Amino acid sequence: MGLESGAYWSTVYDPEAAPDITLFTGFPDADHPDTWARLFYYTSGGLNLFGGTTDGLDELIDEAVTTGDESLYGDIAEVVASTGLWHTIADLKVSSAFQKDVTGVEGATTRCSASPSTSPSLSPAE
Repeated sequence: MGLESGAYWSTVYDPEAAPDITLFTGFPDADHPDTWARLFYYTSGGLNLFGGTTDGLDELIDEAVTTGDESLYGDIAEVVASTGLWHTIADLKVSSAFQKDVTGVEGATTRCSASPSTSPSLSPAE
């Protein structure tokens, strides 16, 4: 059973009225892994809809962004997967369109699976 938007959001703070499961499509609008880790998995993250958390996760996210050690996002993903609070059930396939004078866009639609250090930079053609 679906809920109207207003009815759904009112359940976020009322566990008795909340649905048993929530499915939605969400993806970050930037390349850095903190744009999804903090938004979805941080205790106060804007899309952590029901406030799911596990001990040490917020601190691990903070450490990753503070130290710049992007390998910690792999650890974050393992913690998230082990909690059972969040499940990825599909990978989104997307398309992108760019003006012809923009170069460096090869693989831009698959960038979410690449590390930021290997992702192409977008820049106007010389």
